[in-house]
Amino acid sequence: MPRCASVITRQRLRLIAVISAFPSAFNSAIWAQDTALPFIGNDTVTVQQDGERPIRYQGRIEDISGESLILRRSHITKTQVFRVSQITELTFVRSTDFEAGLQQRQAGNFAVALSHFDAALKHEYRPWAQNELHAAAAKTCILMGDRNAAVERIETILESDARSRHASLLPLVWDHRLRADECVSATANDLQQGSAARQLVAASRLLGDEEQAAAAAVTLRRLSDSAAPRIAELATAQLWRVTLQTDAAGLTHQLPIWQRHLRRMPLDARGGPQYVIALGLQRLHDYDQASVAFLWLPFMSPTDEALAALSLLQAGRCLTESGRVSEAAATQLELSKRFPKSSAFATLQAE
Repeated sequence: MPRCASVITRQRLRLIAVISAFPSAFNSAIWAQDTALPFIGNDTVTVQQDGERPIRYQGRIEDISGESLILRRSHITKTQVFRVSQITELTFVRSTDFEAGLQQRQAGNFAVALSHFDAALKHEYRPWAQNELHAAAAKTCILMGDRNAAVERIETILESDARSRHASLLPLVWDHRLRADECVSATANDLQQGSAARQLVAASRLLGDEEQAAAAAVTLRRLSDSAAPRIAELATAQLWRVTLQTDAAGLTHQLPIWQRHLRRMPLDARGGPQYVIALGLQRLHDYDQASVAFLWLPFMSPTDEALAALSLLQAGRCLTESGRVSEAAATQLELSKRFPKSSAFATLQAE
């Protein structure tokens, strides 16, 4: 019988198919409570610590929250706790609706994909797996251009796990030059009201607004000091945009600090901050390093297609400045093929 699973790697969080040995209704009962039935352990976790070979464990994932994953290997053994940052691969059983949603998203049928994810939520009893479903739905909303709906999905995750790694999926604005329909919407009231995630999103949007920029910066400073770790690190990275706008002379000193901060961030949270660092390198006329930094996002973290497209445009400009004309042409071709509806491609055509 078909079986499904999900895979998380250090290079990119992604889901892959696996075969499920039990019908979904039977699986739901197993996850809901312990029974006298034989132990079901079809989840696998591959862990690698510094300087050691990866070790693969099989069992049943009982929880994923914050930076920890709990795995039960059998009925008679104690649970084991792993740090998410040490996990190179994660495979877990998922429902047919979950799998169908991923397939429909891959095919570009976003509305159909969301309907499958919502159907899967009705029968999913594992809280951590519900968060994985909401995360998959949030990615789908971003791809279809409904960033506000994505924020709502991520808020739902953070209500149950304030330290969730999925905070990195928030559709933050990293460049105020993006077209309005490529950004989340926000009002001045959002800077003070609602969840920390909502305030962070609003601040990122309003940081490019002359009238609200100062208030947005105040909100970001508060969140960087007081919010949960994932929200705080993103708020800190957003403040780098303030330095770009107001203290260009200090970039030479600030960039190495930003780069050290970036290396401490999880890979799935680096896309936007990496883009800001690339802008800083471009501002300092270090075009070779800037082009490499810009190219990281469209190939390693392309969920936000508008920003990925703008990264390709900026990479092409930097390559042109450094005299790498053929490489610049290749990035322009990549932009035209992957993101023909983006504002970045419209700008390229105008140029």
